[in-house]
Amino acid sequence: MLHRTFFFEKRIMYQTAWWARFISWLIRRLVRFCVITGLLRLEIRGRQHWRELRGGVIVAPNQLSAIDGVLVNALLPREARFFVTMRIFATPWRGRYMAAAGHLPVLPGDPRLNARSFLDAQQVLRAGHLVGIFPEGRYSSTPRSKLWPFFEGAAKLALRTGAPVMPVGLRGTAGLFPWVEKANRPLWLQRWEARPGWSWLKVLHWWPRRSVVYIRYGQPLLSDSLADTAGNRQELTRQLIAAVSHLSGLEPSTIRPSIVRMSRP
Repeated sequence: MLHRTFFFEKRIMYQTAWWARFISWLIRRLVRFCVITGLLRLEIRGRQHWRELRGGVIVAPNQLSAIDGVLVNALLPREARFFVTMRIFATPWRGRYMAAAGHLPVLPGDPRLNARSFLDAQQVLRAGHLVGIFPEGRYSSTPRSKLWPFFEGAAKLALRTGAPVMPVGLRGTAGLFPWVEKANRPLWLQRWEARPGWSWLKVLHWWPRRSVVYIRYGQPLLSDSLADTAGNRQELTRQLIAAVSHLSGLEPSTIRPSIVRMSRP
């Protein structure tokens, strides 16, 4: 099983390793340098919604590309511990960093791993830190006008901890590094990088494109006075869908959120 790797068993939740904190600090400074110098055109709205928030907060953005987690985390007022697919934890260097930075692995079809990460997330929130979760649970490399159906994980986490949910709308991130997705790479690049000795061409995957990125924070959704029931989870998920849809400009899915839900720990 993937979750029996060394870097998962040795990971630390909110007491992160010093070298992971240093790398996270570098990433945040690099992103902000790109914004200051104009390499990354960014428009952020709704920062005032963070002023009254203290302690644990659940950050719930939509997802358009593979770099959304890095970008959102680098621009948050405080660093968050994100739910991350176990495929990234299974890679040697990224997996060790994710584990040491306190991020939380999830894997579809592995309820034991997901339940453990869900309990860890509750401890992180109660310790006063941010937890990031992409409610869609996936992203698409092709342009789309609708959100994917939302999982109920963010709502369930909020109801069990009383932490507010910060809806975040993203636009424009899919155009920053289009070659990260294999389907978007030109045919000549796919052929040449597959040849022996030409693997260095993979650095072109991160060749940036001029794209304006929009990040919009919404009014926090409060759940501290609600019980963790199926009806409250569905209602809070509906509110989150409406908020993220309004902030991102993407239409909500017509599939009911109750059809797609996380396994109960």
